[in-house]
Amino acid sequence: MLTQLCGALAEAHDRGLVHRDIKPSNVILGNRGGMPDVAKLLDFGLVTTRGAGAADAKSATLTQIGMIVGTPEFMSPEQCGDPREIGPSSDLYSLGALGYFLIAGRSPFAGRNPMQMLAAHLYEIPPLPSTFVDIIPDELDGLLMRALAKDPAARFESARMMATALENIGRTTIV
Repeated sequence: MLTQLCGALAEAHDRGLVHRDIKPSNVILGNRGGMPDVAKLLDFGLVTTRGAGAADAKSATLTQIGMIVGTPEFMSPEQCGDPREIGPSSDLYSLGALGYFLIAGRSPFAGRNPMQMLAAHLYEIPPLPSTFVDIIPDELDGLLMRALAKDPAARFESARMMATALENIGRTTIV
């Protein structure tokens, strides 16, 4: 499912779109050609554009700078701090938080009020997902924690790179 969502984000990012509200209720699972669990990313209502000239100016007026937009449980540090820094890697952070939720059964900073969650996204490292579920591979723990890096440059460079990393979990290479 996360790999399919990476595909949806790659398409959006290729078009200069940043979703800004990746969360469980914005994902639907369905069937396609008899194949179950096809993941679809929904609700681009908070989308912003990057590198689109006049569209950026319009986006800035629709969601004023300094206004917090998104769902606190799944927001990136950039969304919690400086919205002008939001870019594709912000969506990858939120996808990491969604993956964390799917694996651990809770969001990275569950049990806190919205303001405490925003501060935690900015300053705290969440516990490893395996803290809550002990049967996940170390590689998946590491992948999710990389997606949840505070520094956008420490996350995956793109949704495609994150998808490749997800696909390679559990594969071993013989040298």
